[in-house]
Amino acid sequence: DSSRALTNLDKIQVPADMWRTPSQYRDWHPVRLPNCCIDWRTNEAKESVMGEVDVRYCGPGMEYTPDDLKGAIRDMGGDMVLVGDSVTRLWNGELKCYLGARNAPDAAEEKDTFLRDMMERFLKYSPEWRKLVDLNTFGKPSYFKIPAEAEDVPTQRVMYLPFTGRTSSGMEMNLALMEYLNDQYPLDFSRQRPFFVINIGLHYNRQDGLEEDYRIDMKTLILHCRKLGARCIFRETTPQYWDTPQKDGSYPGVENATGCFQKTKKSFGILTNWRNDVMYSALKECESLGLEEGGLVEVMPLFKKLEGLNGKHVRRSEDCTHLACDANNWEPYHVSLTETLIGISNAKTAV
Repeated sequence: DSSRALTNLDKIQVPADMWRTPSQYRDWHPVRLPNCCIDWRTNEAKESVMGEVDVRYCGPGMEYTPDDLKGAIRDMGGDMVLVGDSVTRLWNGELKCYLGARNAPDAAEEKDTFLRDMMERFLKYSPEWRKLVDLNTFGKPSYFKIPAEAEDVPTQRVMYLPFTGRTSSGMEMNLALMEYLNDQYPLDFSRQRPFFVINIGLHYNRQDGLEEDYRIDMKTLILHCRKLGARCIFRETTPQYWDTPQKDGSYPGVENATGCFQKTKKSFGILTNWRNDVMYSALKECESLGLEEGGLVEVMPLFKKLEGLNGKHVRRSEDCTHLACDANNWEPYHVSLTETLIGISNAKTAV
C-alpha cells in the first residue's frame, strides 16, 4: 500500500509478543526449523547456533513452513533473483538451508559452467560491458536450485545478484543485468521470466550525507522495473543496533562505533527507519509514471519483525548489522517473503 509512504515509520515500538524464550517457544512454534546455516566467511553449510539463550520468532505468519515458501515461489513462476548487499547475500545462504537445498547441492563444475555461460550471454546481449568485465575475477551472481517436489515440477533457481551501485558504472551494470535477466535470459535458458527481490538501503548512511543519493538510486531502480515491465519486490531495509547516544541503532561511522545494544528489547530507544521512509516515498513518487504490461512493483515488509534481535549478530561487539548464522534469526525474512508472494498470487487470482 503506497499510502504507507505518508506514515511515520520511525515511531513503531518494539512488539512485545513477537519473540519467545525456548521454554515458551515449544508452545508457540509448530514448525521445526532446519538446523543449518551457510557460514558467511567460507560459504559452507554448518549447524546453526541454537543455544538455550536464544529467543525465537513467534510473530504473524509463524505457522508458515519451508514447503509453503516453495509453493509460493512456484506459484510466481520463474527464478527468484535477490538483488542486494552483504545482508542479502547472507539471506541467500539461509534460504538455501530453509528450502532444503543444502542436502542437494549442485556440482561446483555445473554451477561454474552455468554462471559463466550466463555471463557470456549477458555480454553478447550487452557488448558494451565486454571490455570492463573479466569473467575470471568479476563477482558473478551465485545461485542454487530449489529441490523439486516431484519429477514433473519444473526446477527453479534462487539467484543472488550483488548490488554494485553507489557509482554510476556500478548502477548501470546492475540495470543492464536486470534487463538481461528479464528480457533475454528466459529465451537463452528456456525459462519463465524471473522475479526480483531488491534491497540496497544499508549501503547508504545519513552521517555520510548519502540520503539524497539513496533517494535517487531507489527511484532509478523503481523506474527501471516499471519501464522493463519486470516483476520487482522491494524488501524493507532491516534495523541496525549500534549503541549510540541517540539509541536509534544507526551506524555511527568507524571512528564512533561503540558496539551493539546489550540491553533487552524493552529497553531500546526508537530504532531509526529513515531508509524505509525514503523507499516508500520514492515508490509513491513513481506511481504515476506507468508500468509496462506484466510488470509488478510491490513491497516486502520486514523491519518491524526484526526489532527485537539485538545481540544476534555475526560479531556481537563489532557488527550490529549482519545477523548471525542461526535459523531463528532469519525466519522472519522467510515468513515475510512467503506472506508477500502469497499476497501477490492471491491478488492475481482475484482479478
